[in-house]
Amino acid sequence: MGFSALFPAAGLLDQYCNPLTVTSLECVISQLDDITEKVRKVLRLKNSTHPSLSAERGEEPELICDQELQRQVLDAINCVLYEQLKFKGNETDYYNPLNSYIHQVLSRRTGIPISLSVIYLTIAWKLGVKLEPVNFPSHFLLRWCRGPEGSMDIFDYTYIDAFGKGKRLTAKECEYLIGHHVTEEFYGAVSTKEVLQRMVGNLLNLGKRESSDQSYQLLRDSLDLYLAMFPDNVQHLMLQARLYFHLGIWPEKVLDILQQIQALDPSQHGAVGYLVQHTLEHIERRKHQTGPEVKCHTDEKHKDIQFSIGLIMKHKRYGYDCVIYGWDPKCMMGLEWIRNMGVTSLPHGANQPFYNVLVQDGSCRYAAQENLEYNSAPSEITHPEIGRYFMEFAGMHYVANEELQLRYPGDGELTLQTVTKMGSLYSHFLPPDRIQHLAQKTGFTSEQIEHLHRRFMHISGDEETIRKEHFNNIPDLMLNPIRSKIIEAFFDKRNLGQDSTGCVNEINFEDFLIIMSYFKPLEENANPERVQCNRNEKLRFLFNMFDSDNDGKINLTEYKHVIEQMLSQNPHIGKELASSVADAAMLEAATICVGHMEPDQVYEGITFEDFLKIWTNSDIETKMNVRFLNMDSAIPLCR
Repeated sequence: MGFSALFPAAGLLDQYCNPLTVTSLECVISQLDDITEKVRKVLRLKNSTHPSLSAERGEEPELICDQELQRQVLDAINCVLYEQLKFKGNETDYYNPLNSYIHQVLSRRTGIPISLSVIYLTIAWKLGVKLEPVNFPSHFLLRWCRGPEGSMDIFDYTYIDAFGKGKRLTAKECEYLIGHHVTEEFYGAVSTKEVLQRMVGNLLNLGKRESSDQSYQLLRDSLDLYLAMFPDNVQHLMLQARLYFHLGIWPEKVLDILQQIQALDPSQHGAVGYLVQHTLEHIERRKHQTGPEVKCHTDEKHKDIQFSIGLIMKHKRYGYDCVIYGWDPKCMMGLEWIRNMGVTSLPHGANQPFYNVLVQDGSCRYAAQENLEYNSAPSEITHPEIGRYFMEFAGMHYVANEELQLRYPGDGELTLQTVTKMGSLYSHFLPPDRIQHLAQKTGFTSEQIEHLHRRFMHISGDEETIRKEHFNNIPDLMLNPIRSKIIEAFFDKRNLGQDSTGCVNEINFEDFLIIMSYFKPLEENANPERVQCNRNEKLRFLFNMFDSDNDGKINLTEYKHVIEQMLSQNPHIGKELASSVADAAMLEAATICVGHMEPDQVYEGITFEDFLKIWTNSDIETKMNVRFLNMDSAIPLCR
């Protein structure tokens, strides 16, 4: 596997650890291709005949042998990544797992040495420059050969620190990064598999740092990945067995792992024997459990129980899907478990209902009520012990078996009532592929799209489209003096990207999202080209609000109409004064855009180019934005 496969492999590693993300591998590769094209543009300005410019997007590159041409590529990469796009090493939050996930590094533009190096190396490779990964201790590097091809002399290479804005280092300077001397073997190039091994190792170490549901999940994912590459690693197999035992994942799996360890390394018989003994005891206790407590929602001590057996839920913090197979009125675990799992840090602590859940990843969890919510898209939970508790999956919930029904006699009816009540709501949720399409089209995050969809359904009264009269019930708009202009803008064909003029009678959710995107705050670290484009889009939207007859100019009558609306709520300003204000503003616009005017010269109106000049020194980005802080409103602001 060559280095051309490194970036896709890192992307797949990312996807394995983040199965709920809507970002596909193809989307991540496309983002990197976009950055590569930006590098080509910079390179074209420096050297219009550079051989890297001849390759089409996605084509297999020709390796460049000339070192000066190679240097020009590396300079262009540094210019785009660190000067234009503001990529940087995450020094303030170095141990955040997001720094290791390629799609997060690309969107947040920050990472650790190895993730930034993968991006840097791949861009260089796409432009015909061969860089090699260097497994340097504590600080991953790249190397660029300046001597004979394949040289074994470490001084024939320049070393590149992608974490340090692409700085080029000598072999001696590399030691300054970590503060001590290292032997020559650490300067050698490593394979794609070794790079991935280090990336997974980083995640393993992060998972070991804390004891929480999130870190356990990270530890489990990274162990799965590590053992997929090195299935006979006894140390990591033992860690996996201990982790599964601690999390309560089916004990038969723990016994399988322990049997594998014993076959690989008989010297581990002490640790293996201890875990085997306790695992068998757990299985035996489970077989002989008799007389389970019967629990009813109608009992006074169970009055705080909100959910019931068979409901498919989602964990609010960690996002995993699960099904409830048991509950307690308060946490029944020991003090050590409560302390290790951080239960005391929850707002309601241990004195709240806790639920036994089977999780999609195969684990069994004990989750606090405040951390669970109804799943917006319920689907089957592929857990090996589903058959032990349930008879069937009924489309939106699981039907408990006879044993579970006897233990929780009222839950079956409650579950049916809940899913019937939620059924109409479920039908309104957007599928993941639809969310991904809308995210790519509008730039909103999936969370913002889901929130705006809820808002859309609230405004429309759960209908598929919105008409103008639906906006009459929005309190924030009622107070806006130009509310009629804002409402009209939602139905303006120009704002919806349609070729024709005039207004549509109703809009669907995608239309609604397109309009809301004009009010979307600019993303952090946006390059100057993106900033200007965003500004022009907002100003075009605002211009269309004034230009009601769609003739490409804002004439005095149109301008006066808007001014009168804006000043209408001030009792001290009459129509005559508002007209004078509009006249003065139009005169000022003419002065700005035309300069000196003859007495008999008539200013026909403000064109869009004039409009841009007038707003040159105004902060339109903060004057037109959408609030997401209040989950009940999320309305556009236009000040």
